[in-house]
Amino acid sequence: MSSKNNIEARELYVMPSLKKPVVPQPPEPAVSPLYSPRGAKLATRIWSNNTKGGSPRAICLIVPGGGWHSGYYEPLALFLNQKGFACSSYDPVCMGYSEAEPGAPEGYMYIKEFDDLVEDVFAAVVWTKKQLQCSVDVPIFLIGESFGGLQVLAAGLAEDRAKANEINLAGIIATGTTLEVNSAMLPPKPLIKVLTFLSPYFPRLQMPASNFSVNFDEAFGNKEWAKVARLDPVVQVSPKVTMAGVVALLTTGEKLARRARAFGVPLLAIHAIKDSRTMCEAMQKFVDQSGPLTEGFWVEDTTGHQLFQDREEITSLVMEKMASWLLERT
Repeated sequence: MSSKNNIEARELYVMPSLKKPVVPQPPEPAVSPLYSPRGAKLATRIWSNNTKGGSPRAICLIVPGGGWHSGYYEPLALFLNQKGFACSSYDPVCMGYSEAEPGAPEGYMYIKEFDDLVEDVFAAVVWTKKQLQCSVDVPIFLIGESFGGLQVLAAGLAEDRAKANEINLAGIIATGTTLEVNSAMLPPKPLIKVLTFLSPYFPRLQMPASNFSVNFDEAFGNKEWAKVARLDPVVQVSPKVTMAGVVALLTTGEKLARRARAFGVPLLAIHAIKDSRTMCEAMQKFVDQSGPLTEGFWVEDTTGHQLFQDREEITSLVMEKMASWLLERT
């Protein structure tokens, strides 16, 4: 394992008992909605206990994983509120309560290219700062899970874009990142090459739906969350995707991995060693190849991919590590 491993966590805080798994409520409509730069209205949530005005210690923007929505990150956001961090999140295009990408086939997840999602990350940060009326230089942390982790990693490699948007990007946390998907969930490599070649010509082509329902529950250390997710009408258990969406998921991780040495933003990578859906080894390699600002935190005793919907002791461990890492940088 990497020399940067940190499996044991100090007991830094008293973790309030995590809520019983329930389907999150839809978000309240925003007075000033967030729109993607391409025109889709994105559902948003803000959690802040700053009642005295002025800028918070920092802002954490949470980017959900594929098929999920922002409501599932409320326990994390409320916990970080206790430490002085304001939090926000949004449902990415074609997910949760957000509108579809313009031109998307009805019911299908579609993006023209992966960079469109990275563009949305920065748009969401700018929107959050405006809603909270923060100072220009307030520290911004990006937190991404799974496919959201891939998006925040890409944002960390786009520091010029952060500066252009007057974003003080202070750090990134990526959990269960899809740098490399478990091969058991993938089509054969020759087919992936064919899809990659054809994608620019047929980006909206509707792909046959993969049945992830049969192994959906394996992603959760706490199987009660799996039951809840199946009851949530806007969680996509087996997402229907277009060719461009498939290619973005299957090829972006490898592209980002090749740029690991260029990563210059403080990064905390959190991954279950035996993650049932994505490969911890790929994230380990990224951490080892990137600079001294990067730290890996490898979680044992779970095969869960959804670390915020794991057994309470695992989720508490992950959230405490995140909070301590954030506090060290503010």
